Amino acid sequence: IGPPSSKPVSTVAAGVPVLVCAVRGTLYAYRDACAVCAGSLADGTLTVGELACPGCGTRYDVRAAGRGSGDPVAYLDPIPLLADSQGVRVAVATQHRGDGAPRRGVPAEPVLRGGSGGSPPRAETAIPS
Repeated sequence: IGPPSSKPVSTVAAGVPVLVCAVRGTLYAYRDACAVCAGSLADGTLTVGELACPGCGTRYDVRAAGRGSGDPVAYLDPIPLLADSQGVRVAVATQHRGDGAPRRGVPAEPVLRGGSGGSPPRAETAIPS
């Protein structure tokens, strides 16, 4: 993903828009949707761990599980993230139960590759069979 910046990184993993933020060397992942206006946060600004929605201005504390800074009822949907020697992977629900609800415990393992040397990250998704 590269060095921390004031811009989040947006990608798609298993058909799910994902936003990755770097704050003081720690990565955080959320579904890329504002809890207030449902707009993308990809063009939002990240200042000292606080992400501002470019559409409505709502601010979220990315270090506090995406809780709304001015509105404690608004919060982002966090996504589990693992950064290791294989890259950055996030787990998103990819299969549904018979009732249409997401099935827990059957995550995809998207891997963000690139991001260094100016190349943007891309998602590679391995979906369990």
